[in-house]
Amino acid sequence: MELTTVLTASPSPPTIENKVSRLIDHRPVVQGEICYFEKRGFRESRFRDNLNKMVVETNEQSLPKCSEHMHKHLCEAVTRLEDGNHMSQRIQQRELEADQSTQLQVTIDRQKEDWDKCVKAQQRLKEEVDEEHTKAVGRLSIMYSDTKKDLAKFSHFRSLSVSVWLSA
Repeated sequence: MELTTVLTASPSPPTIENKVSRLIDHRPVVQGEICYFEKRGFRESRFRDNLNKMVVETNEQSLPKCSEHMHKHLCEAVTRLEDGNHMSQRIQQRELEADQSTQLQVTIDRQKEDWDKCVKAQQRLKEEVDEEHTKAVGRLSIMYSDTKKDLAKFSHFRSLSVSVWLSA
C-alpha cells in the first residue's frame, strides 16, 4: 500500500532526509526519482563506452608500438649494461692490482729495511770480530816475542852445551 502511494506521488524537493535516505537506504526508486538513475546510467554508459574505446585503441595501436620500441631499445640497453659491467669489472681489477702493487711496494720497503738492519748487524759483528782478532794478534805477538826471548836465553845455553859437548 505504501509502495503505490510513493510511486504515484510527485518527487519531493531534495532535503537532508531524502539525501540521507538515498545514501543509506538506497530507496530513490521507491521515492519516485527514477529519472536520476536514467541520467546517471546514460552518463555511466557513455563513460564506459569511452573507456572501452580507449582500451581498444591502446591494445591495437599504442601497445604494439610500445612493445616494438621496448624490444628494439631493450637489446641496446642490455648491451650497454653488459659494457658497463665489463668496465666496472676492469676498474675493480685495476684497483685490486693497485692495492696489491701498493702492498707489494710496502713489502719491498719492509724487506729493504730488514736487509739494512741485517747489514748493520753484520757490520757491527764484523767490527767486534776484527777487534777481537786484533787483540788476539796483539796477545800472540807479545807471547811469541816473549817465547823468542826465552828461546834466545836457552839457545845461549844450548850453544854453550853444544860447544862443551863438542870439546869433550
